Amino acid sequence: MLTPPIRYTQGGEELLDIIQPLWEGLNEHHKEHSPHFRYEYEAYAFRIRKSMFREKAGSGNMSIIMAEDETRRLPVAYCIVTVSESGQGEIESIFVEQNYRGTGVGNHLMQMALAWMEQSGANVKTVAIAAGNEQAVSFYARYAFFPRQTLLKQKT
Repeated sequence: MLTPPIRYTQGGEELLDIIQPLWEGLNEHHKEHSPHFRYEYEAYAFRIRKSMFREKAGSGNMSIIMAEDETRRLPVAYCIVTVSESGQGEIESIFVEQNYRGTGVGNHLMQMALAWMEQSGANVKTVAIAAGNEQAVSFYARYAFFPRQTLLKQKT
């Protein structure tokens, strides 16, 4: 498969509305694969997540990295990364459209995100994986992210 030219843009909150369709794709993925909490993803709206991102950005630092297919002139992937005032870095959200997986786009997003965290003074870096999305563990292992604990949530 020939990979089209990809342009990467790094910015802040101004990119949130642009990546909304991609975030909705990620939410749909989680909804389809969640073994116990599908209803939470069904009720999860972008405006809620957007508010959470803005709140985190207000108490620390946030970067949004977006990949755009230059031929189609459409965003095809993104990564949202934060660093708190205490130095806690987190990959908040990352998504690559199905047709662009395996092309190096996700790798490039991660490299940019990790470099940004370093420049922003992160002393700890984390990423959370939703239950049902365990295949992502091997992707993150390439960047030295490994399971440390498992958080269980009571289903109501």
